[in-house]
Amino acid sequence: MEEKSRICRKCNRKLSYDSINNAYECLSCNFLALPENERFDPNIHKIKNTLSRDIEIERFHESLRNSARSVFFTKIFLIINILIFFAVAWASEDLSTANVEVLRYLGGNIGDKVFSGEEWRIVSSIFMHGGFFHLFMNMLALCVIGGIAERLLGNFSYILLYLFSGVIGALFSLYSHAGIVVGVGASGAIAGLFGVLVMFALQKKIPKFIAKNILVNAVFIIAVNAMIGLSVPQVDNSAHLGGFLTGFLMTFFISQDIRNVNKLKRNCSAILVSLIACTGILFSWNTVKETNQANEFPILGLNSAIEHFNEIETRNMASIKKLIFRFQREEVSKQDALIILKKNHVDVIADASGILDNAVNEFAEEKIKLYTEVYFNYYRQYFKQIENYFKTGDERFLSKAFYVDSVKNKMRPSDFK
Repeated sequence: MEEKSRICRKCNRKLSYDSINNAYECLSCNFLALPENERFDPNIHKIKNTLSRDIEIERFHESLRNSARSVFFTKIFLIINILIFFAVAWASEDLSTANVEVLRYLGGNIGDKVFSGEEWRIVSSIFMHGGFFHLFMNMLALCVIGGIAERLLGNFSYILLYLFSGVIGALFSLYSHAGIVVGVGASGAIAGLFGVLVMFALQKKIPKFIAKNILVNAVFIIAVNAMIGLSVPQVDNSAHLGGFLTGFLMTFFISQDIRNVNKLKRNCSAILVSLIACTGILFSWNTVKETNQANEFPILGLNSAIEHFNEIETRNMASIKKLIFRFQREEVSKQDALIILKKNHVDVIADASGILDNAVNEFAEEKIKLYTEVYFNYYRQYFKQIENYFKTGDERFLSKAFYVDSVKNKMRPSDFK
């Protein structure tokens, strides 16, 4: 390569002459300048621009490989999510949609559990999913952006950022929802990885045309997610927002120019930022807890509350019948049956009843208020008979439970069906 005394128009650094490609190239910003006699030839200009971009892409890929030799932890997170999904599907006996009671029992993000000594749920919940489609979309996103995010950050920083994005996303979810809402999914962590790419693009620490593509796609994806979040109630936009902001802000302090990476400095920055994030979590813990508990038993519209209760009740009754069948076949012990009854059925119906009761007291007529009080009383009798059956094995208690259930259903007014 023959040196020529020319100056780069972009960065004012000295250009080098590439005799093979007959072009002047800036080794700092990858600008490719044309010789004077070729500057006005459109065909040559097009070839040179393509050549410049190809060189830039190749150097970018080489920089990524130097930053992180593999995407090992993206693969690990992928495997963990899939394995946990199949465990939940097996327990739910349904591959397409997870049972809410199973998610609640196995580690879903629920305020009344998290703030009662089960803090581990804010981590376990980010590896759980509500169904096959939920898993598929999140793992597809992880495959698409996880690898490049891991190479941009390096393996160590990537692990910390993925976990903190998921955890802080889970805390945003707790802040925004009632203590009885079950939250699951890797969406917060993946939104954090998306924040990584956006920050790298804004800081211009990756090639300009790649950064431009990332920012254009960012606007599109944010718009689509906002539309989905507004139209689909199950989508937890608060977790997405918390995860994205975490990834975006942590990357601001961790990121380095991909062409000149100091791995030790990057890892030390990741540790320092993680400690700051931990401090923020600790200071905000009580605020999140108080808000979550204040949100408990939200006032829904009467129709929405009835639909919510009916959905919970339908799943609950079908699940109880399966539990009774397993108990009769001695697949479940007496002690285990009582625990499952309490956690997965009695508590769940009590929570749904609280929401319905609030809505009824706010919007319904007096006769409906009286009905719900009697209806919930029948439910308590029903669960008591089932509990006695599990304790004693006496079929007479089971018959009484079925009788109470039939009376309860017959008295149900048309407005509640």
